[in-house]
Amino acid sequence: MLDVTADRAQLDYYVVSDRTDAAAASAWARSCRTRSGTRRVERVYAPV
Repeated sequence: MLDVTADRAQLDYYVVSDRTDAAAASAWARSCRTRSGTRRVERVYAPV
């Protein structure tokens, strides 16, 4: 999931147990963000 605000852009990665199953479980895996005006990508330890 990509969330963009005026202050930053954050990408949250989720894994899905079985993408062919409508009842499949998903779990947050990792998040990264970049702050406005920077060129640096940093890890974030919680999803949006």
